Amino acid sequence: MVIAEAVAGAAAGAHALWDYNRGNFLYDRKMRQETELKILEWRAEMSELWRDDVRDIVGLTEKKMDSYLIVSTLLLGMCLGLFTEGRLQPGTPPWLIHFYTLTLSASFMYLLLSIWLAVHASIVAQCSAVRILTQFVRLPIPTWEALQNMRTFASSYEKLDAKDMLRVPFTRNPSAKTMSMPKTPTAEKTPMSPERPSVASAATGPIDPWRLEQHSEDRHLYELQHMPALRRRHVRLARQAAQGYQAYDAFARVSVAFGTHQLMLSLCYYCLGYIALQDGAPWASVGVLGLMCVMTVSLVQLDFEMSRKEFYLAILLIAAGPVCTGAATYTWVVYGIQARILVMVLLPLTYASHGLWLFFALVACGLEVQPKTGVILPQRFRAVLYMDVFDVRRKQASAAQGEHSPDGSLPMQMQEQESASREQSRSLRELKREIEATMKLFQSETVKGAMDHADRERANELVDRALKATKSEEKKTSTSSPCASRLHSMASIDEDNFVLMKGYTDFGAEVEYLYNPKSGEARPLEEDEVLNEPTSPGGLTQASSVKTEGQKVRTMTEFDAAIEELCVHQRKERLPKEAFRRSESIIMHHVKKVVTPVVKAVIPEISEEDEEEQAHLISRDITQEGIPAPSGQMSSTHAKFDALTFIPDDNRESEESEIVSGHDKVDPRKFPATVFRLATLLMVSLWTVGLMVPFGVLREFMTKPLVIDFQLGGSEKGGEEEVQAVVGTKPDGLPELIPVARKREDLQQALQVHRIKVKWPFKSGFSPRTLSSDQSGTLLVAADDLGVYAGQVIREAGRDEVHFRRVPPCVALEGQAIQDVSVACGPDFRCRVLVLHAKGHRLAECPVGENFADSRAQRGYRTVANVAALPSSEPKQWEIPDTWLHTHSKFHRGRETIKALAINGNCMGDFKPQYVGCVVVGTSEGRIVELRRTGNATRTLVPERAMEQRNEALTAGSLHFSSKGYVMALRRSSHRLQTLQAFSAKGGTHAGEWRLPQNIHWLTLGGGEEKLYGFGLREGVPELYEVMLPDTLKRQADTPS
Repeated sequence: MVIAEAVAGAAAGAHALWDYNRGNFLYDRKMRQETELKILEWRAEMSELWRDDVRDIVGLTEKKMDSYLIVSTLLLGMCLGLFTEGRLQPGTPPWLIHFYTLTLSASFMYLLLSIWLAVHASIVAQCSAVRILTQFVRLPIPTWEALQNMRTFASSYEKLDAKDMLRVPFTRNPSAKTMSMPKTPTAEKTPMSPERPSVASAATGPIDPWRLEQHSEDRHLYELQHMPALRRRHVRLARQAAQGYQAYDAFARVSVAFGTHQLMLSLCYYCLGYIALQDGAPWASVGVLGLMCVMTVSLVQLDFEMSRKEFYLAILLIAAGPVCTGAATYTWVVYGIQARILVMVLLPLTYASHGLWLFFALVACGLEVQPKTGVILPQRFRAVLYMDVFDVRRKQASAAQGEHSPDGSLPMQMQEQESASREQSRSLRELKREIEATMKLFQSETVKGAMDHADRERANELVDRALKATKSEEKKTSTSSPCASRLHSMASIDEDNFVLMKGYTDFGAEVEYLYNPKSGEARPLEEDEVLNEPTSPGGLTQASSVKTEGQKVRTMTEFDAAIEELCVHQRKERLPKEAFRRSESIIMHHVKKVVTPVVKAVIPEISEEDEEEQAHLISRDITQEGIPAPSGQMSSTHAKFDALTFIPDDNRESEESEIVSGHDKVDPRKFPATVFRLATLLMVSLWTVGLMVPFGVLREFMTKPLVIDFQLGGSEKGGEEEVQAVVGTKPDGLPELIPVARKREDLQQALQVHRIKVKWPFKSGFSPRTLSSDQSGTLLVAADDLGVYAGQVIREAGRDEVHFRRVPPCVALEGQAIQDVSVACGPDFRCRVLVLHAKGHRLAECPVGENFADSRAQRGYRTVANVAALPSSEPKQWEIPDTWLHTHSKFHRGRETIKALAINGNCMGDFKPQYVGCVVVGTSEGRIVELRRTGNATRTLVPERAMEQRNEALTAGSLHFSSKGYVMALRRSSHRLQTLQAFSAKGGTHAGEWRLPQNIHWLTLGGGEEKLYGFGLREGVPELYEVMLPDTLKRQADTPS
């Protein structure tokens, strides 16, 4: 009975224990499944957050590029508008056109470069983002096996040990023996050996007390680890991808700034040419000039990080060019070609200021090679600072403070460098010895066997870095120190030191412990026990606890810090050998101090060793210190973002079909900086070449007139005609397109002449200098040096005769030598003579006399234009300034002078020459120029345009303005060839050129309507002839035949 009761009680107790433990089992497995599902949910949330981070990082560049493209395109359209519609008139000085076009071309170049860089950066950023999101940063979708492993069958409880199924509460804890491991006297058995339990095996054991599943890897889930954002794998992938477009991003913004500066300067010169020269308001252009300079300086202040001295220098270089050009333009407007000397002094200052400003701006950008990526960025350009969203630059600058001391005198600097070099060598030898010892320790199988997968991966990476660092040090110390190789053998692999490791209890708690690989001893490290700072290099610390009994402790964190310290020492030791040469002079030292920073600022370089170090740092940053890639994602070791990786490899059979892109030779980290630097240096060289424009042969080349051919309509055959023109020599000395006559080989046949009998007021000694007539061709006016004579053509009984009489004295001509005359008559037959005198500087009106007018009225002659008659009041005079005449004549010594005069017969009446084409003059250099009255000064005649030019000087009486709209000129060549040239007064179209009889020395021409008269000497006697006009000149000008 007692036995039965005992059995029943035992059965009841066993059943109770069974139900209790089974309930615990089912509850634990349910909680474990909910935890697994929650982990999956948080992993998905974290991965989605990472994908948003990638989109934000890359989207920052894409949005900026969109803004740059809009701004650059608008500014580029403005440049094109200025190129096409903003052309300055031919009267603009050539040096001002040079400044305008060169700055506008520079702006166009920079803005086009900005568009190209922005487009490239946007494309590369989008492609890199797609690659990261599709291959490296994916959502952690579990597999079917993982989902099946999350569930637990209730029948699994039956597979447990009996002691677990019938465990009495509070009597047994599976983790009670976790940290109570007996010491093993020998080191032959590894910690993971099955012969004895170990701390490592307990730490990597099951996380649940039922020991059904292995979940130690859940502790290393990358999505659930807390670390700075900069160390995250997706951020490092985005930063690695940014190496392909970061430089394009930065220099696109810099190009926009440079293009805007040049556009502002070009607008300054456009306003000078348009407002000051064409509109004649130089002071109004000064306001625009100052406004543009202030805007340019403001933009520079917003974009660049400059000291006070640099900013003042920038203001000087920016304003010097427009100010000097404005002063030169003002003097040119006021004094014309007489201000040539002052202009030649100001031009070199303008060229130099523009070239120096571009070079200064290039240096002020602060081109630097980034230490970990190798990207060349303009670090002193403010817009580039916003690319550093993780504040890496400030942290690097803070870490680098104190490493470089200020420059002192040369001998003291050498002594400090030599002393530091000796101390550094000793420190490096000790550091390298400890690193080698730690490296051999982590390479041992004993230590590796006690690590989990993540720690083993990290240890392998640290060992690889240590091997590379020590090999680089061996190459350097083997040539400098003969005892360096002996120091390597001093590192012992049998050191009795501890290694700090970590593990996990059966319930998932993370613990740290000390492991001695030599003895195999494992000692727990309590939570209140902290390791002190390292007292020796190479990753060694002294434990504060008595557990280590004064022995050293090596950790992977300190090992990593020691390797980094060695790399930093190696980079510091790469100093130029010239810095330790005592033979260098003080002068050369200071010269190099000035020149070297400028050269490095313009052309930053990086050595091959630095390239290798940067490649290693990049690889180290991307590979997450031994942590494997999250599930479903590509390993970071395959993260390649260069251009060739986007080309599909389809294993083409023929080599001819392979794609040749050239991207394998282009480094995207440096290529934008190289292109921008070369473009800027090109503009600097162009301004330097322009500096020589005001001097010597180059100036003559740029101001030499060029002869071109162009098409004109309205020729004598009714179609287009090819006319040769000379570029240059406008009446004010500036370039203009001026038609020239045909070649002498194309002359037409000789004209027929008819002699007219003449009676002079003097029987002998009279030699006329000039001849003119009214529009009807009946009233002739001739003049010599002292007086004016008039006569009418009498045609009776087939005989033509002219009797010349002296006209009444003219007050305006008293004491003046007459150069040329022309006649103008009104509809009431009252005529006046326009006389050119005072060496061609004045034009005066003189009355002909009432008897000549009455005689014309009796004969019934009528004029063509119906305008008011000339008044009989006191004669009027007009001034002709000489500022537009050339200083040095081509055909005689002295300056150019006015020799001939012709008046358009349609401008009769009160003679108000405000209309173009009323007054035509010829000069001693063969130019035919139209004059007109100025706006308010009614007594001043100024040049309007040059109608024609030849290398043959014009003389008095050699010009005639016909009523058909032709300007006729008497031309004489050096080989006694005398011709009559005619061209349209309106468009400059060449009408023809005819030979004159060669047995007569022709002095002057003049006529009206269809009649033309000429004075000539035949055997020394002056005679009057009527020239028979060809049919071409009898038709109206500019009408087809």
